[in-house]
Amino acid sequence: MKCLMQMDNKELMQLFLQGQLDEAGQAQLADLVESDLDLASQLEIEAAFYAKRSASLKEDLKKLQPTSKDLSSNKSSVSIVKLISSIAAGILICVLSYYTISNYNSDNNYQYLASDLLSIKHMAPVTLMGENNNEQNWDKAIRAYKDSEYPEVIAIINSVDNPTAEQVLYAAISKLYLAEPDNQGAIDDLEKILTNEESVFADQAKWFLALAHSQSNNVAQAKGILKSIINTRSWQHENASQLLIAME
Repeated sequence: MKCLMQMDNKELMQLFLQGQLDEAGQAQLADLVESDLDLASQLEIEAAFYAKRSASLKEDLKKLQPTSKDLSSNKSSVSIVKLISSIAAGILICVLSYYTISNYNSDNNYQYLASDLLSIKHMAPVTLMGENNNEQNWDKAIRAYKDSEYPEVIAIINSVDNPTAEQVLYAAISKLYLAEPDNQGAIDDLEKILTNEESVFADQAKWFLALAHSQSNNVAQAKGILKSIINTRSWQHENASQLLIAME
């Protein structure tokens, strides 16, 4: 592998997306993303293309294998776009999270680590993404979330009839971001999403559910969810591993 001093930003991003960047490289990339908004935006775009290509390859492989259910035929193009955006956002958040994890004092209580991870604000939803009912209220909720007006986000989404999994997810996250977090309310919302394990938002719901249980000192529940995230190597599995270690 090349010396980090010889690598430009593009090489760093490519190695990261391919899972070949070592700890020193991840730390360098995290610093660059924090200080360079253009680079952060570029990484998000690169991640979206990478995710799209991976999704395309997976679909091609499915066509070559006989299956009892043709799951791909039931997924709309909107769901695919949603999945790609979620993966892109997740990759960017993982890079930003690395700085927090690498500077964490293991002597601190695990709840402080969970709080640090929550301090990295989850990316705002995209207005045109998803089959959301009551578009006007959803747009208002998105604007409120971007402005960190979390009580307003919760109130708006609570007023929507039959909210989507995406809307429930952001209501739950907003409850965790309140000045006085409503951890139990967030837990209830996130568990609703996880009643459908095939949901595009299941991985995100699991991660925030683990954080909510951690903040509530529900150690056994948090550990179980973290182990599931780690075993399946799903979204935030590296941070999940660090949080689980802090709980031991």
